[in-house]
Amino acid sequence: MAWIEKCHHLIREATKAANWFADSVRKEINPSFFADKGKFLIMEGPFMDGKFRASSQEYTNDEKINLPKSLEIIV
Repeated sequence: MAWIEKCHHLIREATKAANWFADSVRKEINPSFFADKGKFLIMEGPFMDGKFRASSQEYTNDEKINLPKSLEIIV
């Protein structure tokens, strides 16, 4: 089921991007942006043990090299 794996991959990438965006906004614009909520998580499951698991997805240092260095706000 390649489409399921593709879907999971895209969800992980979207979560990484959301976490990177929140970190960038906190760094460049508003230090309290999403600070009380923390990180975006992915909830997966149920697994064979019947449980669900949450995980935080973030870009590695190698992946961050290809990301924009800062946000530019156009007014």
